[in-house]
Amino acid sequence: VNGVGKIGNIICIQGKAAHAAIAPEDGRNALLAAASAMLALPPGRYGNSVINYGTISGGTADNVVPERITVTVETRSNNEEDLQKLNAKLHEVWRKTVTEAGCQVEFKSNGGYPAFQIDPASAHVQNTINTLRKFGLSGEIIDFRAGCDANYLNRLGVETCIVAMGRKYNHSTAEITTVANLELLTQVAFELMQL
Repeated sequence: VNGVGKIGNIICIQGKAAHAAIAPEDGRNALLAAASAMLALPPGRYGNSVINYGTISGGTADNVVPERITVTVETRSNNEEDLQKLNAKLHEVWRKTVTEAGCQVEFKSNGGYPAFQIDPASAHVQNTINTLRKFGLSGEIIDFRAGCDANYLNRLGVETCIVAMGRKYNHSTAEITTVANLELLTQVAFELMQL
């Protein structure tokens, strides 16, 4: 598995509060500025990279133009250069769009992890593939879209493969795996530890 890298951002939009019925034109709607920026750079795939807006919070009451909004967003990519480029584009689009709406924007880091690529010809990868095949599994190398310890271990020079657990519908209320998958993965793990 090749591992995806992630950059997390907290975006704070500062507008200006005003009474929503008496003088809405005196306000600067931070929520509208955030929505405009999301429309300018929608969530989804950008080649082999992804943007996702995770949470939006802010405002004080339904009769007040929202003065401050906070949005969490992440960019992910299997290629570190593409990850940096997409994150820079996110900052550029949000700065431009939010400023044009008469608001201010501030970016804070929300963590992340580095992308990594494994060498399919390395002895470690070949041993892992051969072990998986002994258990009737394909042992193919794919791009993995989530983060794990392997992101950091590979960056430190400790060659690390990720072995899938046979789950489906990750991060949904329908997420599932089977006892058979867990038992098989346990056997594979014990075999790999003996290499």
